[in-house]
Amino acid sequence: MKWTNQLKIAIIENNELKIEELLTELPQFDSLEQMKEAAYMMQEAHTLLNKEKNILTSKLLKIKKQKEFLNSSIRHQSSFDQSH
Repeated sequence: MKWTNQLKIAIIENNELKIEELLTELPQFDSLEQMKEAAYMMQEAHTLLNKEKNILTSKLLKIKKQKEFLNSSIRHQSSFDQSH
């Protein structure tokens, strides 16, 4: 299968591992048209990976805030605990 077709499929499937694999194995292109198509697909892959990175960053921040809240709740609750 042609490299650009494989990259298109990986982008459609949001297959980050396959995208990374394909980007590390760039083929020789026979024409300027193939190079342009590959460059366009690489830009699409870059856009997708940035979107996924932003989603992951957002999730990590939410987890961090929840962890901080739980830790502060535990500290606050233990300061009222007179059973010790």
